[in-house]
Amino acid sequence: MHKLVISLLLLCVAGLRGQSDALVGAGSTFAAPLYDKWIASFSAQKAGLPMRFEAVGSGFGLSRLEKSEVDFAASDFLPDSAFRQRVSLTILPTVVGGVVPAYNVPGLRGELRFTANVLAAIYLGTITRWDDPQIKAINRNVKLPPAAIVPVHRSDVSGSTLVWTEFLSIHDQWRNRLGAHSSMEWPAGKSAERNEGVAELVEQTPYSIGYVELIYAVHRHLSFGAVQNAAGQFIRADIDSLSAAAGTLSAMPQSLVNCPGRNVYPIASLTWLLIPTTMDAAKRRRMTDFLDWTLSSGQHEAAALGYIALPDRVAQDARAALHELWAK
Repeated sequence: MHKLVISLLLLCVAGLRGQSDALVGAGSTFAAPLYDKWIASFSAQKAGLPMRFEAVGSGFGLSRLEKSEVDFAASDFLPDSAFRQRVSLTILPTVVGGVVPAYNVPGLRGELRFTANVLAAIYLGTITRWDDPQIKAINRNVKLPPAAIVPVHRSDVSGSTLVWTEFLSIHDQWRNRLGAHSSMEWPAGKSAERNEGVAELVEQTPYSIGYVELIYAVHRHLSFGAVQNAAGQFIRADIDSLSAAAGTLSAMPQSLVNCPGRNVYPIASLTWLLIPTTMDAAKRRRMTDFLDWTLSSGQHEAAALGYIALPDRVAQDARAALHELWAK
């Protein structure tokens, strides 16, 4: 009996030691599918410290980083200056992704179109039915049901929410009343945590609409609409339209919401990895190798999951910044 207890204790200690040695990241659900893929690909090629990523949302990831509960964080928005005073960080862009209006309208034939004004009015609670005249005006070839709309939104602090509400801020009332934020007091609808939670709730709720990163809509086979861009064109999120958005990057950081261009998808965003500048030597070497790989070879894996690689110049600048900082 005593030998069994001792053996179990030794196994627990070994597990804890292995856990403390691992590089652990947390944050963005927006880019989590790609980060999981990157970690698996990198770990298969490189021996060294194990790595894992926990998709808990951008806000919670930053909170865990500040408490030193994880080694790095992932976020779709940049922390404010107060956070950066408390935590010394290296902040690197990784890829570009898109947020889409995913909907569940039973029996609907045809693809829906949306404008910023219509989406804002839905989330304000001033458009409440699918057959509202404002929706019908931009969807003349679609028979819309006389059913109540169920808006679905994030309940946690989220970069996807920031991107979404920045786009909704094209609408005067939304901009003046609510603005763009990573967390909101929503006027209408139901809430769910993380991209996966919103996608699941939309899937389960007839006549609902929600905003999710493209890969979550694709994974769950959710319908998602074309969105009117700054040039007045209705554009669906795909590799080409998100690449067009990425092609507008000229400086860091830069919003990719409602960028100019005929073929640009208008609800796009960079996403970021945040690494504390103080890290033990073994973890820092592993982290440097991983980041260097993500900004070079890893970029080629982005498109398979619906993300867009950084423009070459942006990726090269990020690699240079990484090596300059940790070479000191």
